[in-house]
Amino acid sequence: MTTEQMQRLREGCVMAISKINVWRCDGCGLMRPDLDLGMTACKCGAGRWSVFDVAAALRASEERARKAEELAVANLAANKRIVALAHERDAARVELARLTTLRPIADAPRDGTWVLLPFSTSKWDACRGPSPQYVTARWFAAAWADPNGALLTEPTHYLPLPEVKP
Repeated sequence: MTTEQMQRLREGCVMAISKINVWRCDGCGLMRPDLDLGMTACKCGAGRWSVFDVAAALRASEERARKAEELAVANLAANKRIVALAHERDAARVELARLTTLRPIADAPRDGTWVLLPFSTSKWDACRGPSPQYVTARWFAAAWADPNGALLTEPTHYLPLPEVKP
């Protein structure tokens, strides 16, 4: 059945339903079909009977269902994006920890790869103590050397440089 056929069927049902009188109690909401209840009191005693427009209620119900479905689809898409962002955040945290956690110098590459070696300066920061600084260096012959060729004495830790992707 096509969408157009479904729409025609719905319209036909609405037309058929709209010809039926349905009475609803204004007090408790109880509904009764095709009875002449206009002057009779409901069992609840709180309200009177009035004609209920079934066709309008059906259209309103379908509209609420359509809006709820649209909202559910939008929420699903938003939830998927939230999950994707959480995975990206976690991956970024792992990468940041990998790049900022000092490692023992014994694990440093000794094949000429450049790394960062931390050292403290004599300048003191009033809040954080000595300010750490880093120098790029690589293993050269039997010692660590900076880009100018100056040998560095006994570093204890290093940081790997991030990999550059072409």
